[in-house]
Amino acid sequence: MNEVRLLSVTERERLALKRVEECESLPVLPVVVSTLLAMDEDNPYGSDHALSIARIDPCFAVRVIALAQRAHGGDVQGTLPLGQSIRALGKDGLVTPLLEHSKILVFAPTDDAQKHLWLHALQVAALSEQLAYFLSNEIDGELAYFAGLIHDLGRFVAYFKESDLPIHIESHGLLTPEDLTDSESSKNAVSHTLVGATAAEVWGLPKELREVIGNHHRLNNSLEQPSPTSMLIAVVRFADTISHQLMSGVEPESEAFQNKTSEYLRFDSLFTADVEALTERVIRLSRRCLDESFISFHKLEIGETNYTKHKISS
Repeated sequence: MNEVRLLSVTERERLALKRVEECESLPVLPVVVSTLLAMDEDNPYGSDHALSIARIDPCFAVRVIALAQRAHGGDVQGTLPLGQSIRALGKDGLVTPLLEHSKILVFAPTDDAQKHLWLHALQVAALSEQLAYFLSNEIDGELAYFAGLIHDLGRFVAYFKESDLPIHIESHGLLTPEDLTDSESSKNAVSHTLVGATAAEVWGLPKELREVIGNHHRLNNSLEQPSPTSMLIAVVRFADTISHQLMSGVEPESEAFQNKTSEYLRFDSLFTADVEALTERVIRLSRRCLDESFISFHKLEIGETNYTKHKISS
């Protein structure tokens, strides 16, 4: 059997940059294009439709956030004024850049594992927003939502270069975020966190989001005073862990879910509140966010998966 040569740090960084450069920019779903084309600048609710799409398609959200950064001279910090930015950009500011490369940038997933990239992003977004509200008064809910939505930016970049990668990754079972990392290693793939952080920097996303994308798999056991950014990372990391449990079929009300949640809260030093009380709240909000993520997923119009069909029928 041939031994797999481990890549050096420099080699991984080069491959991550190469993958981002090959991607150029992220394709978006057909529903995004149809929504933008139907936008009426004279309709005061037109920009709200665009914002609603940005809240459910991570790829379009990345584009809008990058456009917002450029529109604000790269000075967007803290709360992302996404709704304000969409209104300021208008139809031409959103549609023209999107359709310049429409032939190669419109894409729809077909396999369950591919579709689950979007569903997982929606779950982590909803969970991050709700966790931010009761875990920290220093994290803006909208920022947490979009940080959760695009936290796996690197997986989307890798997917559009290698469409069977999600199938390979999911075939290993993804009960925890660590399972995802192990599955990537089994294929000697560049970590999605490194690819995502590289893409976020190249495309000019805000620093807070770059930090989340690059560090959401790093557990915190530091005794240092947490910063707003470290809390944001912790919230998205926790939401990511919860979503992996949910998408593996673990019900929020189950003993397994409760034990895993309690274990996580005790391990991460940033969560200092009463663990039992936090666990109960997490169980309740996880059920609500699970239901919300299915509603958002259906709006993407990419079809059901065996997982979503089972959840809806149960």
